[in-house]
Amino acid sequence: RECYFYNTEIISGDFNGCTIESCVFAGTKLENVDWSCSKASKFDFGDVICDNCCFNHINLSGRLIFNSIFTNCIIKRGNFKNANIRNSKMFGGSLENTKFVNTVFEKNEWENVNFTGVDFGKHLSAWSDQWNKSRQDHLCRM
Repeated sequence: RECYFYNTEIISGDFNGCTIESCVFAGTKLENVDWSCSKASKFDFGDVICDNCCFNHINLSGRLIFNSIFTNCIIKRGNFKNANIRNSKMFGGSLENTKFVNTVFEKNEWENVNFTGVDFGKHLSAWSDQWNKSRQDHLCRM
């Protein structure tokens, strides 16, 4: 139920539907990994590189994501309520219908990301984030 990945590579993994109570990723590279529907209550990402990964329906409520890069990753109907996302980048991919209610964004970069149906709650706390070529016209459920 607990996992710790330090300076690890996970290539073409399928963790779809796994129950993980606590997981820490530090200095980890994930490529073509499916974490969809994982029942994760504590996932933290620090210095992580994710390429072509899928996190559909993942619950990262209240978790920390920092110094990480997500390229062409898909997160549909995820939950980032009360999460803290700092100094991270997302290039391409989709965050469709994902909840970011009360999420703190600080110094992140978002480029060519699909935000269709994203829920930011009543306000968006984004300090110095860059929203380059992302589909901001679809942001509005605030």
